[in-house]
Amino acid sequence: MCESIQNSLPVDQTIVFDVSKGSAYCWSDFDPVTEEGVIYHRWYRKGELISTHEQAVHPPRWAVQSILRLRQADVGPWRLDITNENGDILKTLRFSITK
Repeated sequence: MCESIQNSLPVDQTIVFDVSKGSAYCWSDFDPVTEEGVIYHRWYRKGELISTHEQAVHPPRWAVQSILRLRQADVGPWRLDITNENGDILKTLRFSITK
């Protein structure tokens, strides 16, 4: 989780985002990637699925990113599940959006 992406890399890693910043990013690096496939960034607010971003991955290594545009209504606890195409959770990231 980070505040921005520059030159395809995460900048200002954090788990607390001020809503006034306007966005939150998830950057995921997969190494090694043994075959082409799909992963998903699934953004949840208070346990409710808000957004899903589908990302292709390719061998031998691949990085993907997704963005959440922040609104005042988004303040509170969040989680992001990174899943494969079978729905298996590869990683869960927890973060908060504050005023």
